[in-house]
Amino acid sequence: MNMSNLPTNIIFCPRSGLPLAKVEALCSNGWPLLSTLASSTGGILHPIYGMPLDKLIGKLRGELQAAEQISWCSIDSEIREIQLTISSLMYALDCMWLPHPDAIQQRKMLEPSLPKWEVCVGSGMRFLHLASWYHYATSKRLTFPLYRISQLNNNIGWENFSAWLDDAYSVKEKWESGKEALKDAEELKLRTDALLTVKAESIYKRIDFMKVWNWIDIQMKESPSYPKGRRDTFKTIFLSGDMHPEDWTMDDIEDVQVAVLETCDIGNEIMHFIQTRLKHIRAMIHEFYSSFTILSPQSAGLLGSPGEASAQEVAATSAFMEKFDSKVSNLDALPAEPKRENFATLGLFMKAQAEWRILKRRFDSKQVSQPSDI
Repeated sequence: MNMSNLPTNIIFCPRSGLPLAKVEALCSNGWPLLSTLASSTGGILHPIYGMPLDKLIGKLRGELQAAEQISWCSIDSEIREIQLTISSLMYALDCMWLPHPDAIQQRKMLEPSLPKWEVCVGSGMRFLHLASWYHYATSKRLTFPLYRISQLNNNIGWENFSAWLDDAYSVKEKWESGKEALKDAEELKLRTDALLTVKAESIYKRIDFMKVWNWIDIQMKESPSYPKGRRDTFKTIFLSGDMHPEDWTMDDIEDVQVAVLETCDIGNEIMHFIQTRLKHIRAMIHEFYSSFTILSPQSAGLLGSPGEASAQEVAATSAFMEKFDSKVSNLDALPAEPKRENFATLGLFMKAQAEWRILKRRFDSKQVSQPSDI
């Protein structure tokens, strides 16, 4: 029997869209039966969709922790596993919209999909906490909103998953408040603030800046508003802006804050860490510039705003530089650059470092202007 003319086809998972098997019909009427099987209720699913909820939670926790340890620089196969685990967890929680079994052309109504990598990075840990809470802390009688994947919703890559998480966490909050009514609303606020503080401290000590930046960058690079060059500038500010405040302005920090809010999952608890970091850098820049005397509002030009210096400011600048020129005239050699360990605070160290750099420039200028003895 010549089977070279018999039809062959690939069966795909109707939920993830991944290819599962290549099927070859062995009789001329065989393929319609296989096609019906592949498109029947539920279809032929990837094996991960059969895993129990507790196994999926443990699997996702391990995968996210491993990805975090390598600063989210995962290879394709690792990315695919995380995408599959998040998808299967959503189905295990009964949170994914499914067409009615009797719906006409059902397979066209269910659009297979997996979350994009930036969605997994940005919202994966928050989703894991929600799933863990549901499995271990509830009676499983509550229901979360249904999440529907659709071309019409423009979310085939789960682009609006963080918004669904916000709604799901609202359900969680209502369930918890109904379970145990608190005696005093102010007590609730104090407890919440204390919890955020403890979480922020543990996160701040546990995660290094580079891992946090990779978490931000994976999401930010999807926006055309932030090309690589601009993100590289943001990266420098985030990693070392507090060590070199003289290189940046308040506007620079605000640009980073706006970009993070526009592109990242702001419901993630790591956002508290990020905002704390940016506020710290902003404070260092403010402290640095505040250590110099500003004589009028127009002096804000020193911080990056346009404007011509007034006569009073010119006189103040000249007097400021004369102090350094006076020191230079009595120097035969430049003193050693200040070291951080010799100062009580970072602000005092940065002020001394800035003054030393001004002194160095005036000293070097004097050396160039002096005639050679030869």
